[in-house]
Amino acid sequence: MAPLFSKLKIKRGNNMGQYFIVANVTKQEMLHPHKFGSGLKFLEFTLDGFSVMSGLAHLLAKSTDGVTAFDNDEITGRWIGDHIEIVGDYDESDLYGVASNEYNDISKEVIQHMGNDSYVRSVLSDRNILGQKDAPVLSPDMEVIS
Repeated sequence: MAPLFSKLKIKRGNNMGQYFIVANVTKQEMLHPHKFGSGLKFLEFTLDGFSVMSGLAHLLAKSTDGVTAFDNDEITGRWIGDHIEIVGDYDESDLYGVASNEYNDISKEVIQHMGNDSYVRSVLSDRNILGQKDAPVLSPDMEVIS
């Protein structure tokens, strides 16, 4: 029996780490981790409780009984069935560069949608009070400030 990690590919030479974004190829839209207050490296945003992954969950959520108390067809389920990639800047496809420069970044709209939940608003407020550098802030009228 082969060791569990025998097929693990370890790339050498890119010591700074790879940056990632979430790209919707179908709609030519994207989510940027920094807008959610997370880092661009894979573990930085996948381990963060309020991150771009939370936003992606809202875009992919579906339930005939509703997903949240504040479902909105503009956001909830918007990306269901689309071609979506979490793509790194080292990827040979250059989707990272194309999406970063040409796709519509809908991060603020998704954060505003998520901010309809009082718990999310409190998390954003706490992050701001604690001085988290890039944490988004919601104004009283639900505009993203950052």
